[in-house]
Amino acid sequence: MENAGVAIAEFLRQKFDGLAQRKIIVLCGKGNNGGDGLVVARLLKESGCSPEVVLFADPGATEGDAAVNLKRWQQSLGKLRVVTSSAEWDPFERSLAARI
Repeated sequence: MENAGVAIAEFLRQKFDGLAQRKIIVLCGKGNNGGDGLVVARLLKESGCSPEVVLFADPGATEGDAAVNLKRWQQSLGKLRVVTSSAEWDPFERSLAARI
């Protein structure tokens, strides 16, 4: 996960000028791909960005490396929004559309 996260974070920094000034939202599930996203978010935060993570699961449902990386994200005091239902997603999705 760490290697994948490093590669993705580096790609994003190279691809997008002024990344630290951009709105970054990382959508994560509870599995390994979600863990990859959490690594990316943490690395971007460490490089001066302010990403927000949206977790589509109860935090207690994460396991293994994904849970380790969720804990690391939370320890970094990164923004975490938990979405476990369409009732929680719908207003957030509308707020995203308004920001684009």
